[in-house]
Amino acid sequence: MLIRELFKWALLLTCFFGPSFAYSNAVPPHTLPSLPDRIAIDGYVNEAAWDNALKQTLDYQTWPNENEPAPVKTDVWIYENGEYLYVAFKAYDPDPASIYALYRDRDLVISHDNVGVEIDTFNDNRLAYRFNVNPYGVQTDSIYNELTGTESYSWDATWQSAGRITNEGYEVEIALPLEVFSFEQSQDIKTWGIRLVRFYPREENMRLANVPYSRDQSCLLCQYGRVQGFKHVSQGSDTVVSPFVVAGRQRSRDLSSGNDWHYEGRAEAGVTAKWNPTPEVSLSGTINPDFSQVEADVAQLSVNTPFSLFYEEKRPFFLENNDYFSTYTDIVYTRNLSAPDYGVKATGRMGSHTLGVFVADDESTTFFVPGNISSSIGFIDEESTNAAARYRYDYSSGLSIGAVTTLRESDNYHNYVFGVDAQYDLTQQDTITMQVLKSDTEYPLNFSDRFCKYICGQTELFNEAPLRTEEQEISGAAFKLEYSHFERDWNLTASRESFDEDFRADLGYIPAIDTVKDKLTAAYLWYEENSWWNEVEARGTWEKKESSAGELLEQEWDAKVIVTGIYKTYFELGYSDRERVGFRSVAESLRVEDSSALFDEHEWYMQIVTRPISTMYISQYFRTGRQIDFVNNRLGDDFMSQTRFFINLGIHTTIDVHHTYQDFDVDSGDLFTASLTDARITYQFDKEQFIRLTFAYNDVDRHLENYVGSNFYETNRDFGTQLLYSYKVNPFTKFFLGYSDFGVQNDQVPHRRVAEQSLFMKVSYAWYN
Repeated sequence: MLIRELFKWALLLTCFFGPSFAYSNAVPPHTLPSLPDRIAIDGYVNEAAWDNALKQTLDYQTWPNENEPAPVKTDVWIYENGEYLYVAFKAYDPDPASIYALYRDRDLVISHDNVGVEIDTFNDNRLAYRFNVNPYGVQTDSIYNELTGTESYSWDATWQSAGRITNEGYEVEIALPLEVFSFEQSQDIKTWGIRLVRFYPREENMRLANVPYSRDQSCLLCQYGRVQGFKHVSQGSDTVVSPFVVAGRQRSRDLSSGNDWHYEGRAEAGVTAKWNPTPEVSLSGTINPDFSQVEADVAQLSVNTPFSLFYEEKRPFFLENNDYFSTYTDIVYTRNLSAPDYGVKATGRMGSHTLGVFVADDESTTFFVPGNISSSIGFIDEESTNAAARYRYDYSSGLSIGAVTTLRESDNYHNYVFGVDAQYDLTQQDTITMQVLKSDTEYPLNFSDRFCKYICGQTELFNEAPLRTEEQEISGAAFKLEYSHFERDWNLTASRESFDEDFRADLGYIPAIDTVKDKLTAAYLWYEENSWWNEVEARGTWEKKESSAGELLEQEWDAKVIVTGIYKTYFELGYSDRERVGFRSVAESLRVEDSSALFDEHEWYMQIVTRPISTMYISQYFRTGRQIDFVNNRLGDDFMSQTRFFINLGIHTTIDVHHTYQDFDVDSGDLFTASLTDARITYQFDKEQFIRLTFAYNDVDRHLENYVGSNFYETNRDFGTQLLYSYKVNPFTKFFLGYSDFGVQNDQVPHRRVAEQSLFMKVSYAWYN
């Protein structure tokens, strides 16, 4: 009732007042010089051109203290010459020996000492390009999305940087080609939002800036400073053509039936091209691409997990400008596409209009079959066409309206989704977001039989996938509505989301449907500027999830305390208490009340993250309590530990280890123990090249005498290694050479044996025009 009342009053206010609020920055803009000079990017800030550039100083400490005077001096110079935006930093340090900087791959140095520039080229508080450089010139680039509050490091641009440590601190020079930006093409003076930053990690991880930041406002980009200039800037066509070659040799064997190796070779060529016909529009395409990922995913433990796991996208074509397809629900999840032969994409912003479109085929069709208690994976051995389109209209800085559609289609299957969404800022502290979706799906004839072949009858418990796919043609709707209030010392979020039982988004990551979820979260914050702690947050959450028929699926109360402090310390302690349904035991019905029991779960959890010295990072998470045993539909005692430690050995070598351990006991004794280790050792020669050894080991031991019924192995172990050499001149010119293998040990294979081995190579080269 509380959430419904909040939504009712928020919507009444919206309708009555209309889109009257807009953010504004009252600080007068600076004039950015346009100079003919070119700079040699070498890390020496000594060229005469810098004397005529716009000079700024980073006078504000915006974290952990709120707009206190910066403890160290930082001078910045900035100008453009019609082709490049040049930025130079002199970061002074009273103790240069304490500067924390290492040679690392790009996008992995944000925790180092570094300086950067953040640019909102449309000055509309929607997206910002971010460029950061550490004292060795190693780059990080990303895009911050104000509407979703997320930062994507998947975006890569080609730009120049250099840095060096001096007796007074360090110096950095940056050259940003104007062709990497989207901006409004005109002969008028342009106004861009800009913020200059420095990250200064000592006992406290300080952030310094040239403009103050108010914690009373929910909008970050509207607090940027502004510069005026760029009157005669023109981006040009900016064409990039990048052919590539992929070659490999693989062998595999079936360990349960014999030891004979099956050999397979592979050699393919393809091309990717990108063209910016105007500064606002980008077109890209790829033919015969290698969409396999070079670097292995970080392993995840999947024991006693009813819903499908999420893996981040790593493939460059899908990553480029993927923020253009972001919405408030994950209906565009390109990891569902496994092996396309082609892909085309267009993205652009013109005035208040933003549009993104991509199309790709796939040699087969894989998607989630969602449910309200569990999800499964559906597979159709048919080539499919896949597409997504996203449009957004920014009526003002406080109101955005959008539409999105996705398509997946093969000979005997289709899934179409269309939706509209909006975000409206009632005030600087109050925001309403909304999204409505509609889907239409057709499965192949007798598609549900494919799940019964492998699932039905294997245990006494019912997997819902057969009934979720029983009807050949279905259509459904979904919506999400959220209100949030944000202030310096407290915040509140109330939301409702609903997914019909026949709603499907097969190009997205929506593993749960047939649900109506209400959620209310409130938090209060305390700040301290002269102590070992910087911020304390007390947060409480209430969540209730029902089926579309009104049956209770889950109700949870969660309370936690979060403390951040010196040495980049993050400490979280929480308790959750929930009612939750187990699996269904009746295969003929999707009803919950007739076939599922409600269980009382509870858990304590704790996480601590710290960097006690600059060369070491430690993260430890514990969870213990009563949880559902989803295989046997009963309660048990669950304990989980997740550990990560990250050690730097000098400025070139890194050891990064993830380890997860889980132990689950039931009344009759031990049920299972599982452990997973992912270890990576990297030697970074310089900012362009590294060699990395990755080792993953997964060990699950089950006590089958305590299972009601199952087809599990008692012992199941798998392991894999990868050795990868990488050389990247820029994001599009690179070379990879690697070896990988995979092995198993189980009840049928009593000793660890390798089942797959492969050698692979990929080289690409970018031509620019």
